[in-house]
Amino acid sequence: MNKFNSILKRYGVLLEQDPGVDVAQTDAAMPPADQVQAPEPEVQPLSSEGEVMLVRLLKKALVLKPDDADTDTIVGMPEVNATNAKQTLQGLVTLIRKYDPDTSLS
Repeated sequence: MNKFNSILKRYGVLLEQDPGVDVAQTDAAMPPADQVQAPEPEVQPLSSEGEVMLVRLLKKALVLKPDDADTDTIVGMPEVNATNAKQTLQGLVTLIRKYDPDTSLS
């Protein structure tokens, strides 16, 4: 076995672990599993149909005069972000249809 080890050393073959890599350092560089952040939801760009709907919605909103209960509903809606935009839009369209059932919003 001695002859075998001397041949390995002569050709630079590592016998155990690479002395340049410290396992403790690589483990310390990784954050704990509970601190790993979940990936952010993907935000898709607005399509041309989405832009048309947004303009129609804004046009209706400028002339709409909701009653107090609907105003409270609108004020109580959460801040719109990429994850709840579609759900909030459905709520707003439902309110608009209450006042204008023939609206072109879909």
